[in-house]
Amino acid sequence: MDYFPLNQTTPTGYTYLDKPRPEGRGGGIAAIFRNNIKTTTISIPPAPSFEHLAFKLSGPSPLVTAIIYRPPRPHPASFLTDFLTKLSAISPSVLLLGDFNLHIDNTDSTPAIEFLNLLQCLNFTQHINFPTHSRGHILDLVCSTNLHIQHLSSHNLHISDHLAIILDLDIPIPTPKQQRTITFRNLKSLSPSALSASLTHCLDPADLVNYYNNTLSSCLDQLAPTKTKTVSFTHSAPWYTTELRHMKTRKRQLERLYNTTGLSVHLLAHLQKYKDALNSARSTHYSHLIHSGSNNPKALFSTINSLLKPHDKTSTSFNTVKCQSFLSFFQTKISTIYSNLNISGTPPISPPASPPIVPQPLFQFSPLTPAHLTTIMTGIMTVHDWSTSPAFFPLLHNQIRST
Repeated sequence: MDYFPLNQTTPTGYTYLDKPRPEGRGGGIAAIFRNNIKTTTISIPPAPSFEHLAFKLSGPSPLVTAIIYRPPRPHPASFLTDFLTKLSAISPSVLLLGDFNLHIDNTDSTPAIEFLNLLQCLNFTQHINFPTHSRGHILDLVCSTNLHIQHLSSHNLHISDHLAIILDLDIPIPTPKQQRTITFRNLKSLSPSALSASLTHCLDPADLVNYYNNTLSSCLDQLAPTKTKTVSFTHSAPWYTTELRHMKTRKRQLERLYNTTGLSVHLLAHLQKYKDALNSARSTHYSHLIHSGSNNPKALFSTINSLLKPHDKTSTSFNTVKCQSFLSFFQTKISTIYSNLNISGTPPISPPASPPIVPQPLFQFSPLTPAHLTTIMTGIMTVHDWSTSPAFFPLLHNQIRST
């Protein structure tokens, strides 16, 4: 029943994203959009001081949109610092809007001033300069980075004490995926027995030539008819040109010829040419991307990150049971190897342990003669060349006198 009003208010051809309030009656945030707009929900941990719903619109420069509802409570203006930092790290284009319950129109409001300073530090622009509440205050805001917003206006729908905000936003639309019409035969569905039965009708050698040229094609059309469909490429490479596609087709033809004749001279020459063309096209494309984003650090870092950072393919299905099974496997493996090395079947004989060394107590010092001391110090001087030290001779003199 909680979703019934939202389902009823969603027009035909539209869908919605929602985030209900976890506790209490009513409340929550929802975004309604057309079915043909592709959105992806951004998972950000909940905050204690406000409710939020964040999602991303795909495109050449993904647009991150966040809807905020902040209850009228005395919270510091830095309540959005971590949240905005995470949004800015995802995309350089961010749209932040909602009910912030801050009196932006009051120049004496310390929370409002601190909040505007925070937006300025994070390179956000606040666009609302007209009242959004029935009492004449500016509580609903529209903030953005790297976006062009125009035709801002308000409209009283007479269903709330807040006014509806209407705006036009220019965003780059996603590049349509390249589609091609291909023709193919499903040769896997061709039955060898059916093809053999179709070929047994011709007996004359002269007819066999005509049968090879004409009738075999007819059999293929009957058993594996030509099909046509339009396909698109999910991971399309924007730098992959039509010329490269023709070179790839030629490479496959030469590979089939090489498999038949075993002569690799033509294949190797074309293969090297194809690799050089691939490297040149890829380098030119990414060089243009890096050069065009040189004035936009966020876009530049995003491009470099996509080139250098490997995709995280770590499986998240590991649990305690799998780890214990993995450990038991290797323990059993090691035990089996030890048992196979023990040919006689008796446990391996370990060498006897050495007796522990008992330290001898020292009860008295042996007297040191001057001749013994001279021998020791002469050896030290020979090894370390301490004779150059000015502190050496006084030290030696004191040691001899004490002896």
